[in-house]
Amino acid sequence: MQRSQLNCFLIILLVILPFVAAAQQVKPSQTKVLVMPLAADIPVLKASPKSTRKPRRASRSATIPVLQKLDDKNRPARLGADQYKLLTSSGQSHKPTGGTGIQAKPKPVLEHLKLTPRRAYTGLGFLTFNRVFNYSVEANQVLFHLDEPSPFACIFATVQVEAGERYLVDFSVSVEDDTIFTVAVGENAQKIDVEEGSHHLLAFLDAAEDGESTMVIFTDTSKYTFYALDITKVN
Repeated sequence: MQRSQLNCFLIILLVILPFVAAAQQVKPSQTKVLVMPLAADIPVLKASPKSTRKPRRASRSATIPVLQKLDDKNRPARLGADQYKLLTSSGQSHKPTGGTGIQAKPKPVLEHLKLTPRRAYTGLGFLTFNRVFNYSVEANQVLFHLDEPSPFACIFATVQVEAGERYLVDFSVSVEDDTIFTVAVGENAQKIDVEEGSHHLLAFLDAAEDGESTMVIFTDTSKYTFYALDITKVN
């Protein structure tokens, strides 16, 4: 009788343990404004040589509709300076090198770049939007709202990166329902689950080559609002 009870206990334990472990997992997607995520919890996207291209001239899209001003109450609060410092600093200091010769002005490199619907194009990167429902320069936000889920309701972010560098990528968004975002670079993709509300979607981007690297984000519902993209080099 005791052996039978022991066997039943072991079977129940084997069934319950996976569910307990799954419930204890920390989701990197739940990085709300007041939560300080650990660098180890943030997914890493590797930009392969195939997803990194030489610089090219970008042209503006003339097909995006500009409609009425949108509600700004759901815009995520900015991450604090201390949070960014912890997530983008490796603890190593970089000392300037001395020299007496006259040198040409160094080529601009991406240290920190902020792209928004109002400022979507710069020399170091640009945004492209597809299947937009409402694009408001005045409110500085883009609304995606399709009746049917579609991966074509997405945002492309193209930035100039340096080989061997790591960048902290921060997409500021809001959703009205529980949503699954996908952030992808080439064939390397990461799913991020979020609840209703405002969120910072955080990921690390590892660059394989010098040149352009393009990221894309989309959702399983095609209903979300985008506010800004911040990219910061990890020192």
